[in-house]
Amino acid sequence: MLTRNLGYGMIAGLVGTLAISVFMVAKAVSGMMPELNTIRMLADVGQRFFGTPEIPFFGWFYHAVIGIVAWGNLFGAAADDMPFGPYWVRALVFSTLAWLVMMLGFMPVAVAGFFGARLGAGVGVAVITLLLHWVFGLALGLTYGRLRRAA
Repeated sequence: MLTRNLGYGMIAGLVGTLAISVFMVAKAVSGMMPELNTIRMLADVGQRFFGTPEIPFFGWFYHAVIGIVAWGNLFGAAADDMPFGPYWVRALVFSTLAWLVMMLGFMPVAVAGFFGARLGAGVGVAVITLLLHWVFGLALGLTYGRLRRAA
């Protein structure tokens, strides 16, 4: 059962990652908050920790691995034990926790400070990234719930 849930989690993580990616690209193309470039930040962190070239490909690669493998598997492992109602609600709670990990873990490692405070955009970074994580969470939970019902 856990293996199947992890598989569902990774498929749902893929859908969630695609959804958040569409909004990330739209944000970049619109010119909204250019100081928040998560892909560039991921590429930079990847270069410092793994020695990969600091190019967008690797930023997108890390983004995909985090969304599909890390968050997808974690949600698949935890979703049935969460007491929050339908899977989409559980995934919104889960994605809020993932956002906190980003704000308190990744942002300081990326030299952006807690909640992206060093990016100079005020609370905008926290708000935009939370909304993006909710897009991920909603797609994650809706997809996961559908896969579970179809089984």
